[in-house]
Amino acid sequence: MNTLRNPLLGDEVRLLADIGFLGAGLGGLRPAALQLFESLVTLRPLRDFGYVGAALVHLNNGHVQQALRGLENARALLDAEPEAQDADRAMLCAFHALALHCAQRNAESQKLFQQVLGLPGNPEATALAQRMLGHKHDVLCAPSLEETV
Repeated sequence: MNTLRNPLLGDEVRLLADIGFLGAGLGGLRPAALQLFESLVTLRPLRDFGYVGAALVHLNNGHVQQALRGLENARALLDAEPEAQDADRAMLCAFHALALHCAQRNAESQKLFQQVLGLPGNPEATALAQRMLGHKHDVLCAPSLEETV
């Protein structure tokens, strides 16, 4: 894959992604978050966070079809690249399943969440799939703040 010469270190890229995820949840910052995630895709095209972040912005804006298209394209890209990591593939698959769930395409969503459970290397993707499939897991079933108050 042809990538740009990357002047940023891993910690700097993670910080930018974290800032983008914060902005993805805040209505007024979503356009800037989307631009940030698109830039991260350019910088790290074989990593999941740029694609997942852009999809999250689209989902938060109610643009489920845009989120689905982006995740489908990202998964196809990473599946075709031998250099891509399984952990990134797993997270993309989990968020693709989540977007399908948001689109009320539940059978497809459940099938992809099941696939995530068989993918190695990403405990967060596995936890998301387990939660969405209704699996009981100690870490996932901790009471919420509302339940403890």
